[in-house]
Amino acid sequence: MKKVVLFIISFSFLPLFADNNVLPIGDYVKCIKILDSQTILVRKNQKEDIKAQFYGITIPQTPDKNKTEAKKKITELILKKGIILQIMLPKKSHENKAIIYLGNKVINEELLKVGLAKINITECQDPYLSKWKSIEDTAKINKQGIWSD
Repeated sequence: MKKVVLFIISFSFLPLFADNNVLPIGDYVKCIKILDSQTILVRKNQKEDIKAQFYGITIPQTPDKNKTEAKKKITELILKKGIILQIMLPKKSHENKAIIYLGNKVINEELLKVGLAKINITECQDPYLSKWKSIEDTAKINKQGIWSD
């Protein structure tokens, strides 16, 4: 009887995660490699490695200096560290799009703050879009990174 009740209770929480584009936060993983300025490789468990790209932002590939600085910053922030992935757009191409957390920092936001990334308007949605737009605008005003010209 207890097993049946627990089984029913566990399924009662499924509607909380019914949105097909957003999985609940909770995949604690280790960043094992920075593949390029937009893609990381994480180890979910001892048998599974996952590629992920930053959701809602894009890192301009020109000038070369920007992608080099972005890769350096990402390496500095998350390489060989435990992070949390919130997968937003699972495998539409060959990578997952994710919001990446390191403690209480949102790495996607950190890249916007220092002007190494800009919002991908076609992908980013509220509530992130409005908050991240404000962060991007501040980087523009302060002439950070790509906005320094």
